[in-house]
Amino acid sequence: MPALRSHAEDIPLLVEYFIDTFNTEFRKRILGATPAAYGVLQSYGWPGNVRELRNVIERAMLLSDGDRLDARDFPAMTRAVSAGNEFELPATGVDLEQLERSLLVQALRRSGNNQTKAGQLLGLNRDQIRYRIEKFGLALTQ
Repeated sequence: MPALRSHAEDIPLLVEYFIDTFNTEFRKRILGATPAAYGVLQSYGWPGNVRELRNVIERAMLLSDGDRLDARDFPAMTRAVSAGNEFELPATGVDLEQLERSLLVQALRRSGNNQTKAGQLLGLNRDQIRYRIEKFGLALTQ
């Protein structure tokens, strides 16, 4: 499947389709997206292709309280677009498993073990958070 970045002109059509779909599913009345939102979405690299775009629109629709999706409804995309390749790999390398576990623990701690909120901090959905909790054998305490 080709990357969405090479088909940036298709993104508004897909966004409109997903908005219509989720309006029906969530009984919302989002009218569309602002030009700023389209700018952010078209600037992002979309490594997850159409599925990732669908998930991003779904999350934004669930959390948005306006009548149009705006750039502020896509904070992870805004940070990714503005940060570029800001993280630099240390010369000694990193242990990705340990880094992933550490970020998960921090997000859960910051969100009071609320898996949905932890997911928002990490750009993941609740099922992805649950998978990682099991993967790392974390015990959640309230």
